[in-house]
Amino acid sequence: MVGAVAAATAADVDDEMGIVDEIAGIDTGIAAMGTAWSNA
Repeated sequence: MVGAVAAATAADVDDEMGIVDEIAGIDTGIAAMGTAWSNA
């Protein structure tokens, strides 16, 4: 029972990190587009 809870928690933390990475990637993409626009 404890193992299952620990595994579920670890998976949830992993999901959270994935979301953080995704948001960081989107921010980077937006910044890159902004740079491209101002250089155009």
